[in-house]
Order: sequence, then C-alpha cells, then structure tokens
Amino acid sequence: MIHRKYFFDNIKYYLFGSFNQQQVDGLNLFLDWHDFQNPEIPDKYHLDDRSFSYVLATVYHETAATMQPVKEYGSESYLKSKPYYPWYGRGYVQLTWEENYQKQDDKLGLGGQLMANPDLALDPNVALKIILEGMCDGDFTSKKLGEFFTDQLTDWYDARTIVNGHDCASQIATYGEKFCNAVTGI
Repeated sequence: MIHRKYFFDNIKYYLFGSFNQQQVDGLNLFLDWHDFQNPEIPDKYHLDDRSFSYVLATVYHETAATMQPVKEYGSESYLKSKPYYPWYGRGYVQLTWEENYQKQDDKLGLGGQLMANPDLALDPNVALKIILEGMCDGDFTSKKLGEFFTDQLTDWYDARTIVNGHDCASQIATYGEKFCNAVTGI
C-alpha cells in the first residue's frame, strides 16, 4: 500500500506546488488501482513501483499535470485539420488514429462503444485501462514497460519510447524518479 500522506506531501512539494480536487481525484484513481487492483506477479499487467511511477510521470506530462483524461489541445477547426480527425488525441496517453481506437475497443471488449463514441476515451476508467495495458503491451509504439524496468535495468530516459520517441524524455524521466520516491517512501 502506498502511504498516501507521504505520497501527496512529496509530489506536492517536488512536482505540483499545490493541488486542485481534480488532480487529487485523478491521482487517487491510479493509487487505488495500484493498491487494490494491481495484479500479482507474474501477471503481465503487474506493475512494480518503478513502472507504475513511470505511468504516473507519463500521465503528468500528457495531461499537462491535470491528472485527468484530456482532449488534444486546439480549436475544433484545428482538430478538424488533422489527418486523423475525428480520432484525435484523448485520454491519459493521447490515443490517436482510427486503427488505435479500434484496437483499444477490441482489446477492452467495448463492443464498438469506443468506435461509436471516441470521447469514451475521456472516461477515467476507460482511459486508465488504455494507458496501463497499452504501456504494458506496447500498443502505442511496440515498446513495453517491461523492456525498461527489469531486475537488471531501470531506464527512465528510454522508457519514453513506449509512447512518443524521445520527446521530452529527460523531463519525463525526472518526473518518473520523483513519483517513484513518493510511491516507495524513500
């Protein structure tokens, strides 16, 4: 179990400065998953503290620290200009492109609901499954959490390739280390 007071005090100081209720709620969704739903080893969706912290760092970055599933930034006309419209970025990980929405719809057993309503990727519980399972399975770039966090390796920098090349990799690595400190209490 994550020590919630330590966790929130730590990341408030090192990452957020202050919280609003939506950030707290978003963080608690992830912490509740970690404490009560994180599968046991050897389940492929089990996350150790480092990989869980990297997911939090990714969410922190991809949602501009809101810790809520978000829609890709831009006006409606801007979004309509995208070659992947209406399958623009949504969720904790900014899911894009029709084939990626279809893959997640199939994978999560949504029976076409995500394809009929792409905004379903903004539902916190759906977005949570997309990012957790997607980062474990390599759904976004074929790179997986298990390649960067092993018994012999902790690679905060290259883990960014799970989602988006090395875009902001150093910055997100720093977030990951700070989240890991808060998660582990050390």
